[in-house]
Amino acid sequence: MKTYPNHSEGYPTFIVWEGEAYCPDCANKFAEEENEKEDITEEERIFSRPSDAGISQAINWEVQDLHCSGGFAGCPEWIEPAYSDND
Repeated sequence: MKTYPNHSEGYPTFIVWEGEAYCPDCANKFAEEENEKEDITEEERIFSRPSDAGISQAINWEVQDLHCSGGFAGCPEWIEPAYSDND
Protein backbone atom coordinates (compact mmCIF):
# COMPACT_ATOMS: atom_id res chain seq x y z
CA MET A 1 0.00 0.00 0.00
CA LYS A 2 1.16 3.53 -0.75
CA THR A 3 2.15 5.47 2.34
CA TYR A 4 2.15 9.22 2.14
CA PRO A 5 4.82 10.74 4.43
CA ASN A 6 3.99 13.78 6.57
CA HIS A 7 7.30 15.41 5.68
CA SER A 8 9.72 15.38 2.78
CA GLU A 9 13.27 16.38 3.62
CA GLY A 10 11.89 17.93 6.81
CA TYR A 11 9.19 20.00 5.09
CA PRO A 12 5.43 19.47 5.64
CA THR A 13 3.66 17.79 2.72
CA PHE A 14 0.11 17.50 1.43
CA ILE A 15 -1.61 15.49 -1.28
CA VAL A 16 -3.47 17.04 -4.22
CA TRP A 17 -6.33 15.32 -6.05
CA GLU A 18 -8.84 17.09 -8.30
CA GLY A 19 -7.92 20.50 -6.92
CA GLU A 20 -8.39 19.51 -3.27
CA ALA A 21 -5.66 19.30 -0.62
CA TYR A 22 -5.45 16.36 1.78
CA CYS A 23 -3.13 15.86 4.72
CA PRO A 24 -1.02 12.69 4.50
CA ASP A 25 -2.90 11.09 7.42
CA CYS A 26 -6.27 11.37 5.65
CA ALA A 27 -4.80 10.21 2.32
CA ASN A 28 -3.34 7.16 4.06
CA LYS A 29 -6.72 6.41 5.70
CA PHE A 30 -8.49 6.67 2.33
CA ALA A 31 -5.92 4.29 0.80
CA GLU A 32 -6.33 1.86 3.70
CA GLU A 33 -10.12 1.88 3.32
CA GLU A 34 -9.82 1.23 -0.41
CA ASN A 35 -7.52 -1.72 0.19
CA GLU A 36 -9.97 -3.22 2.70
CA LYS A 37 -12.84 -3.17 0.21
CA GLU A 38 -13.06 -6.40 -1.75
CA ASP A 39 -15.73 -5.24 -4.18
CA ILE A 40 -13.92 -2.12 -5.42
CA THR A 41 -12.53 -2.09 -8.97
CA GLU A 42 -9.10 -0.76 -9.87
CA GLU A 43 -10.74 2.16 -11.66
CA GLU A 44 -12.53 3.15 -8.43
CA ARG A 45 -9.30 3.18 -6.44
CA ILE A 46 -7.92 6.68 -5.97
CA PHE A 47 -5.55 6.97 -3.03
CA SER A 48 -4.28 3.38 -3.20
CA ARG A 49 -3.06 3.84 -6.80
CA PRO A 50 -1.93 7.48 -6.88
CA SER A 51 0.06 7.61 -10.10
CA ASP A 52 -2.86 6.23 -12.12
CA ALA A 53 -5.44 8.48 -10.41
CA GLY A 54 -3.62 11.77 -10.94
CA ILE A 55 -2.60 12.27 -7.33
CA SER A 56 0.51 14.23 -6.49
CA GLN A 57 2.30 15.13 -3.29
CA ALA A 58 3.68 18.60 -2.66
CA ILE A 59 5.39 20.64 0.03
CA ASN A 60 3.44 23.46 1.62
CA TRP A 61 6.07 26.15 1.42
CA GLU A 62 4.20 29.26 2.54
CA VAL A 63 0.40 28.89 2.35
CA GLN A 64 -0.79 29.87 5.82
CA ASP A 65 -4.44 28.83 5.40
CA LEU A 66 -4.16 25.45 3.63
CA HIS A 67 -6.70 23.00 5.07
CA CYS A 68 -7.31 19.29 4.57
CA SER A 69 -10.43 18.26 2.67
CA GLY A 70 -10.41 14.74 4.16
CA GLY A 71 -12.20 15.40 7.42
CA PHE A 72 -11.42 12.17 9.28
CA ALA A 73 -11.82 12.31 13.05
CA GLY A 74 -8.55 13.46 14.52
CA CYS A 75 -7.53 15.22 11.32
CA PRO A 76 -5.45 18.31 12.06
CA GLU A 77 -7.35 20.06 9.24
CA TRP A 78 -4.74 22.85 8.95
CA ILE A 79 -1.70 21.84 6.89
CA GLU A 80 1.40 23.39 8.39
CA PRO A 81 3.54 25.60 6.10
CA ALA A 82 7.31 25.17 5.92
CA TYR A 83 7.75 28.89 6.48
CA SER A 84 5.48 31.13 8.49
CA ASP A 85 4.95 34.87 8.11
CA ASN A 86 7.35 35.30 11.02
CA ASP A 87 10.27 33.52 9.29
